[in-house]
Amino acid sequence: MPPLRSLANPSEPLPLFNTACSAATVAAAPPFAFPNVTMRIFPLPADFHALGRFCDQYLNVAPDFARFRPSMPFVMLTIVNYGRMSVEQGNLGWTSQNEVLFGIPLEWYEPREGRWVFRDLAQVAPFIFVDNEGSQVVGREVYGWPKVQGWFAGEVDRWAINPRSRRRLMRLDTRLFKRLYEGKRPKPRELLVVEEEPHPSFSRFPPQVDGPLNPLLGLQKAMLGWTTLLSQGVESWTRLQLGSPMDRRALPDLVAGMLGSLDSVTASLQANTINLKQFRDATTPALACYQAITNARMEITQVHGGGLLGDVALLSGDPSGGHRIQLHRYSAQPIIETLGLHVFDENEGDEGRVSILKPTLPFWMKLDLRYLAGENVCWRTDTLPWRNQSHECVPEATPSGRPPPALYTTTGSAGFEVAAGPFRFPGATARVLPLPADRRRLQALCDGYLNKDPDTGRDNDVDYFQVWGDYVYLIIQGFGAMTSESDDVGLWADKLIRFAVPVRWYQRTGAGTEPKLASVGLFSPYVFTNSDIQTTTAREVNGWEATAATIEPAPSLWIDEAGPFAKVRPLVEVQTELFPVIGEGQQSRWCTLFEVIQGDVAVWQKRGVWSQPATGKEPSGQGDAGSIGPAIRRLVASLFLGEQPLNHFSLKQFRDTREPLRACYQSLVRIGTIFERIHTLRAIPDDLHVAIHRYPTQPIVDKLGLTVHSRYATGLGAVDCVRSVRPFFLRADLRTEPGQTLACRAGSTRWQRPPGGPPPAYFTTAEADLAEDRAELEEAQGSPHRWARAVTNWLEPQAVIHALLNRPGDLEAGPRPKEDEP
Repeated sequence: MPPLRSLANPSEPLPLFNTACSAATVAAAPPFAFPNVTMRIFPLPADFHALGRFCDQYLNVAPDFARFRPSMPFVMLTIVNYGRMSVEQGNLGWTSQNEVLFGIPLEWYEPREGRWVFRDLAQVAPFIFVDNEGSQVVGREVYGWPKVQGWFAGEVDRWAINPRSRRRLMRLDTRLFKRLYEGKRPKPRELLVVEEEPHPSFSRFPPQVDGPLNPLLGLQKAMLGWTTLLSQGVESWTRLQLGSPMDRRALPDLVAGMLGSLDSVTASLQANTINLKQFRDATTPALACYQAITNARMEITQVHGGGLLGDVALLSGDPSGGHRIQLHRYSAQPIIETLGLHVFDENEGDEGRVSILKPTLPFWMKLDLRYLAGENVCWRTDTLPWRNQSHECVPEATPSGRPPPALYTTTGSAGFEVAAGPFRFPGATARVLPLPADRRRLQALCDGYLNKDPDTGRDNDVDYFQVWGDYVYLIIQGFGAMTSESDDVGLWADKLIRFAVPVRWYQRTGAGTEPKLASVGLFSPYVFTNSDIQTTTAREVNGWEATAATIEPAPSLWIDEAGPFAKVRPLVEVQTELFPVIGEGQQSRWCTLFEVIQGDVAVWQKRGVWSQPATGKEPSGQGDAGSIGPAIRRLVASLFLGEQPLNHFSLKQFRDTREPLRACYQSLVRIGTIFERIHTLRAIPDDLHVAIHRYPTQPIVDKLGLTVHSRYATGLGAVDCVRSVRPFFLRADLRTEPGQTLACRAGSTRWQRPPGGPPPAYFTTAEADLAEDRAELEEAQGSPHRWARAVTNWLEPQAVIHALLNRPGDLEAGPRPKEDEP
């Protein structure tokens, strides 16, 4: 193995994780305390070679730093109930969670003096399902656990129908495509069921001749069951001796290392959890912008109890303890095929094939856990080769001189959890509510989020963003049909709501140079979606601060005391999980974050305890429509005619495994959206208000500097009402462009441009359009960037919106909008 060389200063700190948009959000820094955790573990027999192939595909991607192999032909199906999960520092709050994971026991090897030496025992869990969105985000983005959303479904126990039926102990549902590439939406579907055979009965009538209590048959079944268990143990040890792909000289080290590892586990009660942490690249989603092999240690602080499951069945010779696992087969979750699980039986269910698995010696434990700080065994980016925690790497020779591409691995439960584009959304709808705001507050947010380094407070030396206008736009989007140009798995997007801030984008061509206006666009500090895949795609590909939420029509007041003639009508209600207060050790819960209401807001406020008018002046938002010349209108209208993309800018960042308060990867990303066809562009009546509830972990009004029309209070706290100015409805065919990484940094505080730098993104215009406004043409003297002075000096988005809504003829250059109702 070639010698290691250092490519970076290991003493240089990582950049701080940027929390400008949500400074009060709970920091995800260990240690985490998990008291009274209950685990039910079902060892499932599996093919040893299949597990070895999985390790090669999923973990053995950095062969110069670490190698892993299965330690036994079993997969540990573990069902965990976390009674209380909390961050130890600051008493910020706590939450609860249920979890189902398929874990593989591992042997961990590392290179020493040209040979592989056993380092420790570990476990990897390629399939994980949790019912807590916050845990999913932290698990994926800090440690690399491939967590997806699941639900523990309740149902009437079969005992209520027949006391001799198998009892359903647990049922796991998750959102799944029934079949991939059929153009359908994923739905909650049953994935896994744990059943238990009824206990033997002495008094059953008529007697059960072949029951386990019959001594003639029971002894035979017991001998067969325990013989099978013994044979599995012999097979496991044989494969351990003969099936190792490592150097034979490592065998003595392996035995000594395993004994030492077991001794350390029993002495300190700690265990390693290995993960592949990875995120799709915005430009080429088939590649990963960042990958790392991570390890996190779980410490058992106290054991409260434990034992085997199904003692009576075990005594009768059934190694499964009378349990069986029903696992549905879906192409989006190929658990059996990936892990080589042994199938006891199969049958056809309503949704397809259902496999029956038999565990071996299932058991349970109740204990207190403490999750410690993790480590990056090794990491790489799309432009940097693999390196260890000290930034030492092994040069990887390629004809181009660049490291080989970092392919995004789709093995495991997260394989189809992140969608790969570009995408087309025909018939997408958007309801846009302009909300007046304080430009100084918006610029402070923009500086903290996009422009300045949180460590030093200095501007970055790449791109600069300046707030454009005095409005924040609440955009409520709905998606119907959709296609992907790279991996068209199905209809994964549904509803999306975001608070978007218009900005001017300036590029620096070199250090110390004056930034030049390149284009305009939006950045969205608050994004909410009601689709699991949409949330992870927005976060891990686009870099948006997306949060899972329920986006539903608000409860109607038609049957309320106001009657059918109420002067106010609630339209949309958005709920999400959050901490209502912090620092008080309270549990997180689902709360209403904001509502869109129509009508007389004073009637709506009567629901509260008190109300008061807000201070501050609301801008009219009408703009000087007459000052916008035809050429400028045509330039801006070109956004709606597919000639120019509507840019969306974001800071894509992920927390480091060892130092979660810092970022292992950050990049400035631009996503372009093309309007291929406008179907409808119409104004909405102005009597729309957004009622935003105040929570310290979602400081929307304060961060955006929204101009509050009035305030009132409910039993859940204060609510700010913001009046929308000139809202409108849009229905169009949309197409997203491949994303563009403007600059990035990993393992360093220095920003770097991608190879070749970002291409220019200036608006252009034809001479015929320039001739439409001779006065502006003479002032610009034929400059192709004439629009830049207008955008910089006097043109604002709200004025353009006002002009376009008043003069739909400005869109005549493209498909005429249809006069249908929204």
